[in-house]
Amino acid sequence: MQIKLLTVLKRAGKPIELKVTGVSMNPVLYEDDTVTIFSGNSDSIYDTGDILVFVYNRSELLIHRLIEIKDGLLYCKGDNALRMEKITADRIIGKVTGIRRNGQNIPLPPCTDKLIIMAKAVNAMFFKRRYDPVKTRETYIYKIYNRIFIDGEDINMYIRNDKMDYIDTDGSSAAVFDPESGDTHFLDEAGADIIKILEQPHDMDAVIDEICEIYDGERGEIAGDVREFIDDAVKKGIIVEL
Repeated sequence: MQIKLLTVLKRAGKPIELKVTGVSMNPVLYEDDTVTIFSGNSDSIYDTGDILVFVYNRSELLIHRLIEIKDGLLYCKGDNALRMEKITADRIIGKVTGIRRNGQNIPLPPCTDKLIIMAKAVNAMFFKRRYDPVKTRETYIYKIYNRIFIDGEDINMYIRNDKMDYIDTDGSSAAVFDPESGDTHFLDEAGADIIKILEQPHDMDAVIDEICEIYDGERGEIAGDVREFIDDAVKKGIIVEL
């Protein structure tokens, strides 16, 4: 009944307000918040990072964030959820433009590239763990995501720049080609291992821990070299700091 009413209001161009249930968009949205929804007639009004209200599996109404637009499909995920939903634009009721909590208007927090990248990483880990929520929540990716976006910790993250071309040379080293500048950067074995680690976002300490494990080395001997490599790679655009 609610979905039918919302669809009618959308077609009529009427203002739409909806009460939030559940915790999947914490800490941006909480149970009993009221959201204002803007309903347009074109999928071109939706951008990555928008919070959308949409019909999922014909009968489920969700309020989740748009994470990616690819091949005509929209991929959404709750900030406090593991699963990513794949939908078509015709399933969208509208996007959230306002929040009211306890009678007070709450500013809609901006969405960052960091949130989008980390959200994708959490969903990828959920898939890798065969959709097991318990095993997913035990992973580094989920725990660091939770600390940053749910608990509000300020943690710098790093990920390799996927705009670069990465080429294995002899199995123990690698080359990185920058198609924009035409520059080629050559990496030794340790550098290639760091880039491999950063196929998924990590903080500095986690990279150092993994390199110590790979090379069975003392943290005090390795940490400085890892930091120096990452700082230099960020300057060259090989690694992106989030």
